[in-house]
Amino acid sequence: IRSIRSLRSILREQVSTIHDIYGWNCVWKEIRLVPTLPSIMSAYDSLARPAKYVGVLGNPLGCTHAYYRLLALGKSPGLNGLHPGSIWTYRKAVYKSQGFESDLFDIHPQSPAEDLIIASLADQEFLRSMAQQSPKSVFLTQLSELSGLAARLSGQKSPTASKPVPLPTRTPKWAGDPWFHKLVIDRLAPNVLDALTARWGYPELVQGPTTKRAWWTSALNSTIGGL
Repeated sequence: IRSIRSLRSILREQVSTIHDIYGWNCVWKEIRLVPTLPSIMSAYDSLARPAKYVGVLGNPLGCTHAYYRLLALGKSPGLNGLHPGSIWTYRKAVYKSQGFESDLFDIHPQSPAEDLIIASLADQEFLRSMAQQSPKSVFLTQLSELSGLAARLSGQKSPTASKPVPLPTRTPKWAGDPWFHKLVIDRLAPNVLDALTARWGYPELVQGPTTKRAWWTSALNSTIGGL
């Protein structure tokens, strides 16, 4: 078993290799590294390279719906072998080992969808904690506001900074999918739904035209998808 020192050395070499290839003024994205953010920050510190870390927050139902469309919320992996697996067990173990505490740890998800939702909520709480601890290097935003944050971090002045242009309002795919609501949202345990609602509001169904793909996805999930 590799020692902690060895693993940190490997991580530092990986970070250094990325920047040797693309330069130090680059942006890289990795959605699975939220629990290991302190280790990433430590790697940059050991290389004496300042870095900024941006967390993009979104409603956990967005990623849950993505798994749903790939038939990956049943007991078995779906398309492309995708499945939440032990995501919540791993997240909780790592966060506890770092001394991070959350009321979410008292929730015991009973389905892959609940695992995804609680894991996502825990990631967001952890990112908020990191942003409070390191306000000069860790920043939080939402996808619609990402470009504005990028301009601020790069020191550029946006020509519309004094009068922002509102982005068109788009209904999330999960919000307009009645079958997703029936097969996933309506089956969430009360404590999971309460945790989601407390942070993102109640997931109302937006009435409107539905697509053949949404119906077909629900049919597949109800059969081979295992929902």
